[in-house]
Amino acid sequence: MIYETYNTMSQIFKNGKLIDSRAVHGEYDGEKMNIKVIDNCNEEYVHLTKENLLELMELKSDSLSLTDRLKKDFTNKHYKMVKAKKSESKQSKKISKKKSKRNNKKKSKRNNSKTKKLKK
Repeated sequence: MIYETYNTMSQIFKNGKLIDSRAVHGEYDGEKMNIKVIDNCNEEYVHLTKENLLELMELKSDSLSLTDRLKKDFTNKHYKMVKAKKSESKQSKKISKKKSKRNNKKKSKRNNSKTKKLKK
């Protein structure tokens, strides 16, 4: 006969006072699994049969690697948007700089022609 138990607990203290407590306790006898989840003062119980466990294990896994999945799930969309806007603004600045250089050249040519006329 198989019999397994497990216990895990996490507690967070701030200035010596407990501010968060979570725990999971489980027992498995080869046929049934009983799980007790404690989140601060809230308790939940889960009872799984051997068939339930097999169904959970049969769930299709994702074809993406863990790294790709994390990138997909946790990529900051706001960051991407800001980055795209910055690159767009850089491009528009480059274009406006080119235009201003052209305008400055035109102005300097006009000024040169005016000074030549004045000298004559």
